[in-house]
Amino acid sequence: MQETSNEMWTQHNNVNVSFDGRIAETMDARNSIQNHLAKVLQEINEMENNISLLRKSIKDKEAPMQVAQSRLENRTRRPNVELCRDQPQHGLVSEVGEIYETVDILQNRLRAAESALQDLVRTKSTLEHDLQVKNNSLYLDKEKCMGLRRTYPTTAKLAGYRGQ
Repeated sequence: MQETSNEMWTQHNNVNVSFDGRIAETMDARNSIQNHLAKVLQEINEMENNISLLRKSIKDKEAPMQVAQSRLENRTRRPNVELCRDQPQHGLVSEVGEIYETVDILQNRLRAAESALQDLVRTKSTLEHDLQVKNNSLYLDKEKCMGLRRTYPTTAKLAGYRGQ
Protein backbone atom coordinates (compact mmCIF):
# COMPACT_ATOMS: atom_id res chain seq x y z
CA MET A 1 0.00 0.00 0.00
CA GLN A 2 2.86 2.31 0.83
CA GLU A 3 4.41 1.74 -2.61
CA THR A 4 1.11 2.47 -4.34
CA SER A 5 0.67 5.54 -2.21
CA ASN A 6 4.18 6.74 -3.16
CA GLU A 7 3.46 6.17 -6.86
CA MET A 8 0.21 8.10 -6.58
CA TRP A 9 2.01 10.91 -4.77
CA THR A 10 4.66 11.00 -7.53
CA GLN A 11 1.97 11.09 -10.21
CA HIS A 12 0.16 13.81 -8.28
CA ASN A 13 3.33 15.90 -8.21
CA ASN A 14 4.02 15.23 -11.93
CA VAL A 15 0.52 16.37 -12.85
CA ASN A 16 0.91 19.48 -10.69
CA VAL A 17 4.19 20.34 -12.43
CA SER A 18 2.56 19.83 -15.84
CA PHE A 19 -0.43 21.90 -14.76
CA ASP A 20 1.84 24.70 -13.55
CA GLY A 21 3.64 24.61 -16.91
CA ARG A 22 0.35 24.86 -18.74
CA ILE A 23 -0.73 27.76 -16.55
CA ALA A 24 2.58 29.54 -17.23
CA GLU A 25 2.16 29.00 -21.00
CA THR A 26 -1.40 30.31 -20.86
CA MET A 27 -0.28 33.37 -18.90
CA ASP A 28 2.47 34.03 -21.46
CA ALA A 29 -0.09 33.73 -24.27
CA ARG A 30 -2.47 36.05 -22.40
CA ASN A 31 0.28 38.62 -21.87
CA SER A 32 1.21 38.41 -25.54
CA ILE A 33 -2.43 38.96 -26.53
CA GLN A 34 -2.66 41.93 -24.14
CA ASN A 35 0.45 43.49 -25.68
CA HIS A 36 -0.88 42.92 -29.20
CA LEU A 37 -4.24 44.38 -28.19
CA ALA A 38 -2.54 47.49 -26.80
CA LYS A 39 -0.67 47.94 -30.09
CA VAL A 40 -3.86 47.46 -32.09
CA LEU A 41 -5.68 50.02 -29.94
CA GLN A 42 -2.85 52.48 -30.53
CA GLU A 43 -2.99 51.82 -34.29
CA ILE A 44 -6.77 52.31 -34.25
CA ASN A 45 -6.30 55.68 -32.54
CA GLU A 46 -3.65 56.70 -35.07
CA MET A 47 -5.82 55.53 -37.97
CA GLU A 48 -8.82 57.50 -36.67
CA ASN A 49 -6.62 60.61 -36.45
CA ASN A 50 -5.34 59.96 -39.97
CA ILE A 51 -8.91 59.60 -41.28
CA SER A 52 -9.87 62.89 -39.60
CA LEU A 53 -6.92 64.63 -41.23
CA LEU A 54 -7.79 63.18 -44.65
CA ARG A 55 -11.42 64.31 -44.32
CA LYS A 56 -10.25 67.78 -43.29
CA SER A 57 -7.85 67.91 -46.25
CA ILE A 58 -10.63 66.96 -48.66
CA LYS A 59 -12.91 69.60 -47.12
CA ASP A 60 -10.11 72.18 -47.35
CA LYS A 61 -9.90 71.57 -51.11
CA GLU A 62 -13.56 72.52 -51.64
CA ALA A 63 -13.02 76.29 -51.44
CA PRO A 64 -10.08 76.43 -53.89
CA MET A 65 -12.02 74.10 -56.21
CA GLN A 66 -15.06 76.37 -56.17
CA VAL A 67 -12.94 79.46 -56.83
CA ALA A 68 -11.11 77.82 -59.74
CA GLN A 69 -14.34 76.45 -61.21
CA SER A 70 -16.07 79.83 -60.89
CA ARG A 71 -13.20 81.60 -62.63
CA LEU A 72 -13.15 79.02 -65.39
CA GLU A 73 -16.93 79.22 -65.76
CA ASN A 74 -16.84 83.03 -65.91
CA ARG A 75 -14.06 82.93 -68.47
CA THR A 76 -15.83 80.46 -70.76
CA ARG A 77 -19.24 82.16 -70.56
CA ARG A 78 -18.31 85.80 -71.16
CA PRO A 79 -21.06 87.52 -73.14
CA ASN A 80 -20.01 89.52 -76.21
CA VAL A 81 -16.40 88.40 -75.88
CA GLU A 82 -14.73 85.96 -78.20
CA LEU A 83 -13.63 82.73 -76.56
CA CYS A 84 -9.90 82.23 -76.63
CA ARG A 85 -7.46 79.57 -75.56
CA ASP A 86 -4.77 81.69 -73.99
CA GLN A 87 -2.34 81.15 -71.10
CA PRO A 88 -4.80 82.11 -68.29
CA GLN A 89 -7.41 79.73 -69.76
CA HIS A 90 -4.89 76.87 -69.82
CA GLY A 91 -3.78 77.76 -66.28
CA LEU A 92 -7.34 77.61 -64.96
CA VAL A 93 -8.03 74.29 -66.71
CA SER A 94 -4.77 72.92 -65.30
CA GLU A 95 -5.56 74.19 -61.79
CA VAL A 96 -9.03 72.60 -61.79
CA GLY A 97 -7.54 69.32 -63.06
CA GLU A 98 -4.84 69.33 -60.37
CA ILE A 99 -7.37 69.99 -57.62
CA TYR A 100 -9.63 67.19 -58.91
CA GLU A 101 -6.63 64.85 -59.03
CA THR A 102 -5.56 65.82 -55.51
CA VAL A 103 -9.09 65.29 -54.16
CA ASP A 104 -9.28 61.94 -55.94
CA ILE A 105 -5.96 60.85 -54.40
CA LEU A 106 -7.12 61.98 -50.97
CA GLN A 107 -10.41 60.11 -51.36
CA ASN A 108 -8.55 56.94 -52.37
CA ARG A 109 -6.33 57.28 -49.30
CA LEU A 110 -9.41 57.87 -47.17
CA ARG A 111 -11.08 54.70 -48.47
CA ALA A 112 -7.87 52.72 -47.84
CA ALA A 113 -7.58 54.15 -44.32
CA GLU A 114 -11.22 53.34 -43.55
CA SER A 115 -10.71 49.80 -44.82
CA ALA A 116 -7.59 49.44 -42.68
CA LEU A 117 -9.55 50.77 -39.70
CA GLN A 118 -12.25 48.14 -40.27
CA ASP A 119 -9.55 45.44 -40.32
CA LEU A 120 -8.06 46.80 -37.09
CA VAL A 121 -11.47 46.82 -35.42
CA ARG A 122 -12.02 43.20 -36.46
CA THR A 123 -8.56 42.30 -35.14
CA LYS A 124 -9.37 44.10 -31.88
CA SER A 125 -12.59 42.13 -31.53
CA THR A 126 -10.79 38.84 -32.15
CA LEU A 127 -8.05 39.71 -29.66
CA GLU A 128 -10.59 40.70 -27.02
CA HIS A 129 -12.37 37.37 -27.51
CA ASP A 130 -9.08 35.46 -27.31
CA LEU A 131 -8.15 37.38 -24.17
CA GLN A 132 -11.48 36.50 -22.60
CA VAL A 133 -10.91 32.83 -23.42
CA LYS A 134 -7.39 32.92 -21.90
CA ASN A 135 -8.66 34.62 -18.75
CA ASN A 136 -11.40 32.01 -18.42
CA SER A 137 -8.86 29.21 -18.96
CA LEU A 138 -6.60 30.67 -16.30
CA TYR A 139 -9.49 30.96 -13.88
CA LEU A 140 -10.47 27.34 -14.42
CA ASP A 141 -6.91 26.02 -14.27
CA LYS A 142 -5.59 28.11 -11.38
CA GLU A 143 -8.64 28.53 -9.19
CA LYS A 144 -10.85 25.55 -9.85
CA CYS A 145 -8.52 22.71 -10.84
CA MET A 146 -5.45 23.61 -8.83
CA GLY A 147 -7.67 24.45 -5.87
CA LEU A 148 -8.96 20.88 -5.89
CA ARG A 149 -5.48 19.45 -6.37
CA ARG A 150 -4.09 21.21 -3.27
CA THR A 151 -5.93 18.83 -1.01
CA TYR A 152 -4.19 15.52 -1.60
CA PRO A 153 -5.33 12.69 0.69
CA THR A 154 -2.91 11.26 3.20
CA THR A 155 -1.39 7.80 2.90
CA ALA A 156 -3.66 6.49 5.62
CA LYS A 157 -6.72 7.79 3.82
CA LEU A 158 -5.49 6.26 0.55
CA ALA A 159 -5.00 2.93 2.32
CA GLY A 160 -8.61 3.01 3.40
CA TYR A 161 -7.90 3.50 7.09
CA ARG A 162 -10.68 5.39 8.78
CA GLY A 163 -9.71 6.69 12.13
CA GLN A 164 -12.27 6.90 14.84
